[in-house]
Amino acid sequence: MVLLHDSTPLYGGPFDFHDIVIIAHAVTGGLAACILVPAGILVARWCRGSPSWFNVHFGLLRTGLVFIFVCLATAVIAVESSGHGTQFSELGLSVVLVILVQASIGLISHWKRPSDGTQRSLLRKVHIVAGVLTTGLLYATVYDGFYEWDITSDAGTLVPNGVRPVFWGAKSLFATQLRRDLY
Repeated sequence: MVLLHDSTPLYGGPFDFHDIVIIAHAVTGGLAACILVPAGILVARWCRGSPSWFNVHFGLLRTGLVFIFVCLATAVIAVESSGHGTQFSELGLSVVLVILVQASIGLISHWKRPSDGTQRSLLRKVHIVAGVLTTGLLYATVYDGFYEWDITSDAGTLVPNGVRPVFWGAKSLFATQLRRDLY
C-alpha cells in the first residue's frame, strides 16, 4: 500500500493521506483518553486491596501512554502534511507534557516509600489528585478534537455519530465515580 502525502484519495476512497492520519490520531487518542487512562485510575480506586491491582493499574496506564505517543506521532505527521498547526495542536502537546510529569510523579511515589511508615506520602497524594486533573484535561482535549476534526478533514467528513455518545458515556462514568469518592 502506498500512502500519498497530498490530497490524492487512496484506492479511490474518500480519504487522503491526511485524513487517514487524523483518523489514526483520533482513534489512538480517544482510546487512551476515554478508556485506558480512566480505567487505570478506576482500577487503582476500586481494586487497591487486590494483590495485583498495581500491575493492572500500571499496565493500563502504560498502554495508554503508548497510545498517547502514537497519537502524538500522528499529530506531528498530520500537522506537517497540512502545513499548519492550530490551538488544538498546542493543547495536545501540552497534555503530553503534563502526562509525562504525572507519570514520573507516579513512578517516583511508588518506589519512594515514606520514612515514617505512613501509607501514603505527599507525593502519592499529589499523584492521585494530578491524575484526576490530567484525565479531565484529556477529556477536554478529546472534546476540542471533535471541532478540530470538523474543520480539518480534507474529505469534509464530520465526527461519526456514534463517537460523541461513547465520549459522553465514558466521561459520565468517570465523573460519577469521582463524585462518589469525593462525597
